Amino acid sequence: MSKTYSPSDYSSINQDYDSARGYYCDGTDVVALLQIPGITVNGELTFTDNTTPKAKEVGKIMRRVEDYIDERIGYAFRKTIYSDEYYNFELKSNSQYLMANYVDYVGFIQLRREKVRRILALDVWQTSRYKNIAGVFATISIDKTLFNSLNWIKLTLPDGDYFQLDASNNFGTDLDAGDFNKKLGASTTAKEICSLINEKFPSDTGDFTGQAVKKTLLSNAGTKNISDYFYARMDSEDSTTVEIISLLPGSDGTLCSITKDGNGASLATFSSKEDKQRKEDWWFIGEEGKLFIRQEYPYTLNNSIRVTYVAGSNRIPAYINEVATKLVAAELLRHDDSTIIIGESGAQIDIKGKYDELKKDAEAILNSKRKMAYLISD
Repeated sequence: MSKTYSPSDYSSINQDYDSARGYYCDGTDVVALLQIPGITVNGELTFTDNTTPKAKEVGKIMRRVEDYIDERIGYAFRKTIYSDEYYNFELKSNSQYLMANYVDYVGFIQLRREKVRRILALDVWQTSRYKNIAGVFATISIDKTLFNSLNWIKLTLPDGDYFQLDASNNFGTDLDAGDFNKKLGASTTAKEICSLINEKFPSDTGDFTGQAVKKTLLSNAGTKNISDYFYARMDSEDSTTVEIISLLPGSDGTLCSITKDGNGASLATFSSKEDKQRKEDWWFIGEEGKLFIRQEYPYTLNNSIRVTYVAGSNRIPAYINEVATKLVAAELLRHDDSTIIIGESGAQIDIKGKYDELKKDAEAILNSKRKMAYLISD
């Protein structure tokens, strides 16, 4: 049994780290806990660009704290994408059915994470390559000789809003964060497109293109980020092909479209492999991270299944908000050597004492919520 809602859930989620609003807590929570002066925004005291520390600096601490919480307890409450997890496949023998209860699947996988929201890609090895039997995706195949003639790629959402990925021959600081470099070859171009769609630092290509900033791309209306709607990955068997997966629920991604300008690539439009009903190819129990394969399955055993999925709870329990607030507050106190945030007096607990208490309380809560595995042997 899993809890789906509680009146105590943290619901003030308006994520903008530059404004000191995280996913697990925000600036108003921290200001209230530390009882420090802030600047009133929408009737509440919080951090801004005119406070010490600034809102952006507090936001950086929130990012670190939220990642720390996720790693400590073993699962995330934020939406997190886990890519290319490999699993062995064990085919169930039909002869077992006569000796046990009927099983309606040919193979079972226990994913490494629980609270799975969606399977983005489910690759099974069949003879000579992996075949994706999940998700809604389109493909871009970069031409190995004409790659430099590609001008742009456009991804259009069902509401008409679109993202235009512009190709560029520029290098270094002249390469805009919203462009992809097309000058160094088909494989480099494909990796650049992946980094741009996922809005990440181009770690695979930055050494060659000179770009040293995280890629980012807004829609034509300037209100949406491309990584909130699409996820891109390289084809493991073809370094010049990019698979673009829609993050929209169900088969809504089939209403998206992909177009291009130039002769440097060929496209395959969005199609659906969302066969996750219990009587179809595969299905899963998201809360427990269990995935069942019924019809399409690998032809070999070891490392023959590869899964990319979105995990994260749909609710933020009150204790996660408490832990995040206390850890952010503790970090602020630890760096407050000059007592800029909070002044000390003889009637107060000293800053080190406050830090120790906040850290101790947060760690005690985290320790009680950690996932543990018990191994029992004869």
